[in-house]
Amino acid sequence: MKALRAILAFLVGSTLALAPAMKFIRYTHHNALAPAPISYIAIAAVLGVVFSILGGYAAARIAPQTPHGAGDAIIFFILAMACLSLYNSPGREHWLQFIAILLMTPSVYLGNRLAS
Repeated sequence: MKALRAILAFLVGSTLALAPAMKFIRYTHHNALAPAPISYIAIAAVLGVVFSILGGYAAARIAPQTPHGAGDAIIFFILAMACLSLYNSPGREHWLQFIAILLMTPSVYLGNRLAS
């Protein structure tokens, strides 16, 4: 049961952390690897930070026996996906990846530690 709650915490927390910014980019029909105005980047960053805090918080609440494990797994997942995207898109704009690495991962950590 403990492992199942940890997996559920990872799935819910990572979805909550990543989905809103991705949906914003999709619904505005903007290419995340194309140049973007600073206001657009700021909105995506704020969405990413706010929902990353909520994702980390939710992960810690869902799996109270392993709160830091679920949060750390989300952080690793975000870092791995951002680094993979950086590696696979040379010569493109990388503002979204830098938001994920520099703002969203510390936000998940903060939300996770606030809950535990």
